Amino acid sequence: MPLRERNPKKKTLKRVRDESGSELEAPQKRRSGDKDPKQVPAESGAQGKPLQLKTRGPLLPKRPRTWEPHDPPITNYNDVPVGWSMDEPDIHQNDIEGQIERCHVRIEEGIMPIIFEKRLEMYDGLKKRREEMLASEPGLSWEVVLRLESLKSIREELTESEDPTEQLPNVDAIIAAYRSGKLTWRPGYVTFWSKGKKLGRSKKFDVDDFLEVNREHEGHKGFWVEGRDGLEPAHSYIASELLAMYPHAFEHEMTLDIRIPGSTVRHPLYFLDDTGATHMHIFQGDLDLLHTMEPNHQAPGLGWVILNTSNGNMKAPSVLLEAALFSSTDVQLIPWTTINAVLYRGSQSSPTDFRLSGIWWRHMIGIASLPDDTGRLHLATERKDFDNLPDFDRDAEAAPPPISWHAPAAAPPAPPLPPPLSTTTNWASGSWAITPAAPAALAAPAAPAATGAAGQSRRRGLRDRAAKGLRKIFK
Repeated sequence: MPLRERNPKKKTLKRVRDESGSELEAPQKRRSGDKDPKQVPAESGAQGKPLQLKTRGPLLPKRPRTWEPHDPPITNYNDVPVGWSMDEPDIHQNDIEGQIERCHVRIEEGIMPIIFEKRLEMYDGLKKRREEMLASEPGLSWEVVLRLESLKSIREELTESEDPTEQLPNVDAIIAAYRSGKLTWRPGYVTFWSKGKKLGRSKKFDVDDFLEVNREHEGHKGFWVEGRDGLEPAHSYIASELLAMYPHAFEHEMTLDIRIPGSTVRHPLYFLDDTGATHMHIFQGDLDLLHTMEPNHQAPGLGWVILNTSNGNMKAPSVLLEAALFSSTDVQLIPWTTINAVLYRGSQSSPTDFRLSGIWWRHMIGIASLPDDTGRLHLATERKDFDNLPDFDRDAEAAPPPISWHAPAAAPPAPPLPPPLSTTTNWASGSWAITPAAPAALAAPAAPAATGAAGQSRRRGLRDRAAKGLRKIFK
């Protein structure tokens, strides 16, 4: 069962959207001393229905402490006052005017001014770029201009790829609607489009409503949801073509099951656990196989998205799927959850062509790691299970990753993918461990553990402190 919020209280909530376009819930007011709301999975509506993932986003903290001007300026980081930080946690990184104003304040304070001079140079450049973009689309808001920039980029990709998902009519119609003022950017609201025609009015996104409209218009192709993915590109900071043949230390592979909404046919797939990916990534071949297994259902299309990757922007189609996590003994750890899935072209051609899990599943289950040189991620469906962590001795067992990796001169074929979940429960009923993908032979050797009564006492103390910390995190 999913993690449960401890002592839930009724609060008046407002809805906002994060960079990925996911719906967020946050308290309207926050009193001094209140703790940041914890991220928790949404409750399912009706029994048996897939969950719609929602998170409570953290509120911006207070402005950092101000400092008296230093003359001469402090230019060595070792000489900065205790408590000083170069961070601006109270200003969003995209607040250009706010960041520029703060840079001038920081430069006048005279503490590491070179940092803020470079930052000011960056934001001055962004301001100039924004003014140029606004001038290119006169009379339109910055939000609409930013969205048009993404749509024009997607249009180029669709034209070059001969529009395999039949989305060009939708993109052209949406661009025209923005430019004419018939469509505006309204955070939290979406519009449905099919074959270049707008379907109804702007409204909040609801999965059941979307699936009904999508089915009515044969939405596996030529169907677009405008407004769901946010203004800025989503993140996918690991590009599969850049990964080495042999996994690096402490990367994790896992098995997630996917299915098409409305279908009961599930398909397990190997994924790289990737916290830098906003969306799940699978191959078009995976979806084709799922359609072959379940010919009566087609994955509903959401349109195209732009992703920031480690080697530039990537444009790709997006579909709505359901995903769940099962143990190797088929115990369901995460309920079926509706998610956005981005499609890579083609099919998986080698074990190192990784699918990416995305961050969503970490909102749905408790996760812990230990400094025991195993690299395991420990999963729990209830917070109390973290009280039963195994013993460890950080000083004796923790080992950093190897400095370098040496593959054989004549590289053999890629090894088969190992089963990512252990075949037995790890330390408590309801808790499991994900084994790291790195081969055991490549792991750095661990130092000998302490022995005797002193060693046992030390391990017990470290375990107790870790358990207290986990109770604080997961309460």
